[in-house]
Amino acid sequence: MSDLFTLKNKVIIVTGGTGVLGRSFVRGIANAGGTVIVIGQNQERANAITEEVNNNGGTALSILANVLDEEQLIAARELI
Repeated sequence: MSDLFTLKNKVIIVTGGTGVLGRSFVRGIANAGGTVIVIGQNQERANAITEEVNNNGGTALSILANVLDEEQLIAARELI
């Protein structure tokens, strides 16, 4: 299946990545070879999902931000 669909060399940002649905997106993206940026408001959950991805051979970064706060999103963009 990995030959049919790949996200290798792609960076994907998942807002709400600390929620149930977001976590599923993060796992799917990582399984397809993409680098995942997890943006959420819960640092503990964000760290847990990025640690899971990184420990399983993927690449993930967590950023604490509220998507309704423009300044936080600009700071996240600069970090990415």
